[in-house]
Amino acid sequence: MLCNNNAFGISQSHKLIKLGYTRHEVDQILSGQKTRKQIDYERRPGLDSRGHLKEPKDRIRYKSGHIKPVHKHRNTRKISFDKKAVSGTESGKERSSDKKINADLKNELHPNELKYFKTARSAAEKYSVDVSWLLAIIKAESGFNHKAVSPKGAVGLMQLMPDTAAYLGIEDPLEPRTNIYGGAKYFAEQVETFGRMDLALAAYNAGPGLVKRLRRVPIIRETLEYIARVFDYQEEYSMIIRKVF
Repeated sequence: MLCNNNAFGISQSHKLIKLGYTRHEVDQILSGQKTRKQIDYERRPGLDSRGHLKEPKDRIRYKSGHIKPVHKHRNTRKISFDKKAVSGTESGKERSSDKKINADLKNELHPNELKYFKTARSAAEKYSVDVSWLLAIIKAESGFNHKAVSPKGAVGLMQLMPDTAAYLGIEDPLEPRTNIYGGAKYFAEQVETFGRMDLALAAYNAGPGLVKRLRRVPIIRETLEYIARVFDYQEEYSMIIRKVF
């Protein structure tokens, strides 16, 4: 019985860390000192005079132990969807670089992953997010199937809903490059708004309105599993990228 309890504790600890809780918070939850609801309430973002979430002042917590500074100008900058960047032509130097990337990554990535790596990397650089997060979202959302359509109507690699595509000004969300750039912009907006990767992913999956109202990750099985899955994929892609580059 003791072994089973220990195994349960380790499993719960791993899940909670994947959802963005610190080790100290996990210890408090597992020991019964505090509930997840109490911790979520204590660390909720503040609201401004209009009832909107305030931007994080000085940092973004990506996951336990990993803090990224936030430059003040980023909190107020408007993230624009640049159609020219999506349809822009590539220079000879970039094509040469592509060949090297393909040679280095072909043994690490599935052909479909490799096919969209360059576009994901370009979109990640444009919208100031790590490419490993975009690759993880694409894998979780569509499995790198650019023709994927969900029962709810989400389409493409990053599974953009029709209203989201309209908001982004996207006319053809099934076009892979446009879909990736649009999804990258939308995800970057969630990171800017919520300041934590678990909340940003929850907003991407369940909608930013719900996350703003709750001020925490919604207790929805699909969303919780989605967040944990993306965190797992992101770790895998991050290791591959560090290895190659």
